[in-house]
Amino acid sequence: MAGVGCGRRVQGLRAGADGGGAGGAAAGAGLGPEPAALDGDGRPSGRDDDIGVFALAIAPATLRDAGQVALDARTLFGTVLDCPPAEGSCGPVVYPGWHEARRTAESHRDGVPLAAPLLAELASIAAEFGVRPVAGTAAGTAAGTVAGTEGGR
Repeated sequence: MAGVGCGRRVQGLRAGADGGGAGGAAAGAGLGPEPAALDGDGRPSGRDDDIGVFALAIAPATLRDAGQVALDARTLFGTVLDCPPAEGSCGPVVYPGWHEARRTAESHRDGVPLAAPLLAELASIAAEFGVRPVAGTAAGTAAGTVAGTEGGR
């Protein structure tokens, strides 16, 4: 059975026998709480406490050429990003961690956005301990941006 991705069917994603995801079932994990768990008192009961996880992490470069692994990853993630969004969706198709990577890159480039009250508090603490405060610049009306690793003695 195919799974859904990019607004259309994608071959190669298999569902479990019950139509659920194969990941939990294949790993032997419980598939989540049963509807009857909603009738309980909040303590584990029945299948409610049968939620498990199996994780296997392998460093791909230990099994194949590191350069080829990197190229394959760039190709995979580039293909995901190039996938057209489904009609009516609220944004582009991205992969888990994409938003965090984008924010990290922006913070490295532009600095970390901080609210003006926090910048003032940091300046006060720096003055109390006799260190140079972080260099914040006004960004908008109520925030500042701290770039790089400025500050220190």
